[in-house]
Amino acid sequence: MCLLGCANIKDEGAITLAKELTNLDNFDLGSTSITNQTLSELVTLCLNIRKVNIMGCKKLNASDDLILKRNKINVESGEDVFRFH
Repeated sequence: MCLLGCANIKDEGAITLAKELTNLDNFDLGSTSITNQTLSELVTLCLNIRKVNIMGCKKLNASDDLILKRNKINVESGEDVFRFH
């Protein structure tokens, strides 16, 4: 599922989608307004998730990708020049 660039997507919306689409294996959340709450929920709700893009998510800290990496989920993240403030 691709929500890339949907800046109005927050935790509540992303978590609601994850609850409904528990078979998700790829979730592109790049440049959304999610926090680490969404990442924590993803690993418990979507057991098939294998890849998540969180690049440009300005409400995440540099270490929040560890939530996914600890669960062996491929993460596209990092400090990038496209962060919007």
